[in-house]
Amino acid sequence: MQPELITDQSRSLGRIMIALSLASPFLLLIGIAKRSYFVIAIPLLLMVTIVSGVSLWAGCTMANPISDESDSRES
Repeated sequence: MQPELITDQSRSLGRIMIALSLASPFLLLIGIAKRSYFVIAIPLLLMVTIVSGVSLWAGCTMANPISDESDSRES
């Protein structure tokens, strides 16, 4: 892949993330105004899933550290 293509893709992804992060509070407010249960349940489910995934990743990283013992030994 060419560096220009990666830069354009990352900029596009960044713009999408910005748009979603700006739109989500408005959607939350609309849902609260309509007294919708799902407007609270779905973001809460996503947050719990993300926190659980990060905790799983951190636990796996801590339980299985990668070490290169051949470089750490002094001759």
